[in-house]
Amino acid sequence: MKNFGLLFSITVFSAVLQISSSAATITVLSASYGQNCGVRSGNVTVYVAAACNGKSSCSYRIDSSRIGDPAVGCEKDFVVDYSCTGVKFQSSVSPEASGQTIKIACVEVINVNIATYGRNCGVQPGNVTADVSFFCDERTSCNYHIDSDRLGDPAIGCAKDFGVTWICGQTGRAIFIAPEASGRRVLISCD
Repeated sequence: MKNFGLLFSITVFSAVLQISSSAATITVLSASYGQNCGVRSGNVTVYVAAACNGKSSCSYRIDSSRIGDPAVGCEKDFVVDYSCTGVKFQSSVSPEASGQTIKIACVEVINVNIATYGRNCGVQPGNVTADVSFFCDERTSCNYHIDSDRLGDPAIGCAKDFGVTWICGQTGRAIFIAPEASGRRVLISCD
């Protein structure tokens, strides 16, 4: 794009690259009722797995009349270890867990791959990956502020662009901000 005189333009490019169309689903690895009372780990895995495996989210009602009371007289916790497309999570309910509901879900979160400020000026790709990761990784959405005071000036005298790629679950995403990017905000999101 060419600009003449006092005219200027800002180009914003955003892309979603579909790597896989399958949503992340729950795989229960272990479910324990009363581990804090000395009960063996995984004693209720079969119940939680039957109710939750293959779903993207699950609410499981903890009912000792159905799953039994493995430690009579002790207020028991409830812990579920599960994975979502290979990423491990844990959810728990404090004692006494019976009668409560435990919620587990596969929520896609941001995992920054590479972020560069000033690539058009010849800077090393990935020069601001650590900063963007600090603010955005493990969140579902991030309104990132491109701030040259914080990032530094990797190419003095050159108006710098900004680009970032990230992954949400199995989906790769990217956004590009044309020069000068400093002072702008960019929405990095899994939504």
